[in-house]
Amino acid sequence: MKKFCKEWKIRQALLSTYHPQPNQAERSNRNVVQLISSFINENHKTWDEHLQKFALALRTSVHDVTKFTPSLINLGREIFLPFDQQMSDDIFLSDIDLTQRGIEIPQELHRIVSWVKTQIVKHSEINKEYYDSKHRHVDYTPGDKVLVRNHTLSDKSSNYMRKLGRKLPNLT
Repeated sequence: MKKFCKEWKIRQALLSTYHPQPNQAERSNRNVVQLISSFINENHKTWDEHLQKFALALRTSVHDVTKFTPSLINLGREIFLPFDQQMSDDIFLSDIDLTQRGIEIPQELHRIVSWVKTQIVKHSEINKEYYDSKHRHVDYTPGDKVLVRNHTLSDKSSNYMRKLGRKLPNLT
């Protein structure tokens, strides 16, 4: 694995598997779970039938930090929806050769990705300052009394998944 990473110029980072701060996959999973739970209400049996809708919603929504959609950053183009085609007299950009329009995708995409990287670094510094200003360090010793939250559990017999259920109020 080390040889592979070196050949492909990949910087391998070991991190906590299910912790969303350093693990982008877990952060994306959190977004997907949020979408699913807001869409399904009490019917936890058919959520998987709508995964394509959730994926499209995530790929076409503008990110707060990057100010671009994931489709533009990853594909170099926006995903056009049937609604877009009906509202536009112009033909789809994917149906023509972009170089005929004088658009150089690699250079423009490189510029966008560079800008996005700087935005991510800037916002991570802002988030760190905010976290540090609100964080209070608490040392616990064995025997200290602490509050324990009572969580609703999943129940297969009634087709209820706790992860997709309503969120309990935050106890602070």
